[in-house]
Amino acid sequence: MEPIAYVYDDTLEGLLTAIFTAYARHEDPEDVVPAGLIQPRLGQEVVSVETDFELAERVRAGLVKTCGKHAFEVLKRVSLAADGRRGSIGLAFVRYAMNHGRQTFSNSMHPAVFDAERLVKSVEEEREKWKQFLRFSEVDGGVYVARCNPRANVVPLLMPGFAARFNVQPFMIYDEVHNLAGVYDMRRWVLVTTDAVHVPDPTLKDNLMRAAWKTFYDALSVEDRYNPELRRQLMPKRYWKYLVELKPNQAGLSTLGD
Repeated sequence: MEPIAYVYDDTLEGLLTAIFTAYARHEDPEDVVPAGLIQPRLGQEVVSVETDFELAERVRAGLVKTCGKHAFEVLKRVSLAADGRRGSIGLAFVRYAMNHGRQTFSNSMHPAVFDAERLVKSVEEEREKWKQFLRFSEVDGGVYVARCNPRANVVPLLMPGFAARFNVQPFMIYDEVHNLAGVYDMRRWVLVTTDAVHVPDPTLKDNLMRAAWKTFYDALSVEDRYNPELRRQLMPKRYWKYLVELKPNQAGLSTLGD
C-alpha cells in the first residue's frame, strides 16, 4: 500500500473527520496535515478529507464514552496548537486512548500521550498569556475590540471566560494570525473566519482612558529599577504593540493595534 497523507481544513471537526476516515478505511496515514501545510513525501498519496459534522460528533462521543471528557479536551487543544504535526499527533493520541480507555494518562511517557500533553501545555501557556495581555478598546458603536497575534489558535478558548466576565457589553477578539474573530453580542458568542476586519476609530472616552492609564503607568515606574531583560522574559515583545502602557507617546493612543 502506498503511503498516505490526509489533508483537513484545520478545524477540530475536520481533524475528527480525518480520524473517523482513518478508522473507516482501515488506514494508517503517515501524515494528517492542515490544508496549506501539506508537503507530500516522495510517492505519497494525498487524500483530501471533507469535514462532516455528524462523523466528527461520532468520534467525539466515542472518545468521551471510552476515555472520559478530559481526553476530548486534550484532543481539542492539540487541534489548536501551533505545531504543524498537530493532526498526526491527534490521530496517534486517539488511537492510543481508544485502546487504553480510562488508563490513557497513567502512562504519560508513551509518545502518543507525551506529544499530546506537550501541545496542550503550549496552548494553555499561550491562552494564559493572552488572558493577561489582551487590551480592549471601545470603538464607535459601543463595541469593545481587542487584537492579538497568538502562536496557537486560542481565541476559541478565550471567548467563554471573557463572555462570562463582560456579559453586559458586546465585544470582539480578533486573531490576526489565524484570521479568526470571536464575537459576543450579549447573548452568545460565535467564531467568524475573516481575512480582514475593519475596526472603527476608538471613542473619545476610550482615548481619554488610554491617556489616563498611560500617565498612571509612567508615574508608577521607578527608573532605577528598570530591567528590560526581565521585562522581555515576562512579557515577550510580540505582545507589546497591543499594550497601551507600552505605547511610545501620546499620539500612539489615538489608534488601535498600530
